Amino acid sequence: MLAGLTLLLVCVVWYVYPGSDQDSGLQILQIQSRSPSRRDLVVILNHFIKDSGKNFGFLGDNVDKLFPVFEQLDNDTLVVKQTIVSFLAQPIINDHAFTYLHNPHRACASGDLDILFVIPSSPDNFEKRSILRTGNYGEYVQNVDNKAKLLFFIGKPSTMEIQNKIDIESNTYNDIVQESFDDIYKNIRYKAVSMLKWASTFCQQTSYVIRNDDDIQVDLSAVVKAMKRSHSKYANFVLGRVRLNDVPCRNASAKPYLSKKDYPDAHLPPFALGGLLGYPILTVELLYQAALRVKPIWLDDVFITGMCAPKVGAKLLSDPAMMFTHNGKIAE
Repeated sequence: MLAGLTLLLVCVVWYVYPGSDQDSGLQILQIQSRSPSRRDLVVILNHFIKDSGKNFGFLGDNVDKLFPVFEQLDNDTLVVKQTIVSFLAQPIINDHAFTYLHNPHRACASGDLDILFVIPSSPDNFEKRSILRTGNYGEYVQNVDNKAKLLFFIGKPSTMEIQNKIDIESNTYNDIVQESFDDIYKNIRYKAVSMLKWASTFCQQTSYVIRNDDDIQVDLSAVVKAMKRSHSKYANFVLGRVRLNDVPCRNASAKPYLSKKDYPDAHLPPFALGGLLGYPILTVELLYQAALRVKPIWLDDVFITGMCAPKVGAKLLSDPAMMFTHNGKIAE
């Protein structure tokens, strides 16, 4: 049940309650405690395990994934690291339990994979998806040296006529991930979480996930280089166009309206624009777990990159390569 914790449990228990094979136990402890991050994790888990009321949840089989997270946070206090562990053990409050209407679950199964492009799309955006398949995205993915895959993410359309066309499209290209939530603008958070969930579940072998809207223009090679450049410094990060000191829109007739009831604070947290985002697969998994546990707002980029990312220690990064244009205008 707690396979992922076994070795750490052994070293913690032998450290606190040394038995007859004390030397062996100390050796394991030394292996696990070479860096401050690993020593911190041992200390935190020691206290954590003693609290029998704790629910290990995601940590049960994934505690090893906290090593790179903690290493990135070695300049932070033990309390900060303890907060991450405690957060990931909290119960799920946003169960993303939608069913798949279309799921190319073996899209990542064959061959070596470096980049997974996930494209949120409206169900009736058939032409935009076709352009991406035959344009620069299609060319990038078809080049085997790039080790890339492209998938579109949609919800349930408003009519059966559109659904029938989606069924044909999916059978033809096998690149549609469709979940059963109603695909309306106020449900964009569901679509954002669906991309995190799918990649975490079916594509853990990829190095990076790059998410961008189906109607923007980007320099793909520059974006990929920026991802790798950032990954040389950080293990757990969100890369995008970072916004600071934004205020929530209180105009009820405006598209991005956010009520005081849903978000009472006067300022939004620092976040990255959802039109173009990149993350290593470790961050994707952590963000998905956070999205299940943070009280949500419907604005997906603020929710995922501004509210969920800090909960799992993901660093928010900006890079000139993450510039993109929408309807001929540069996104600010």
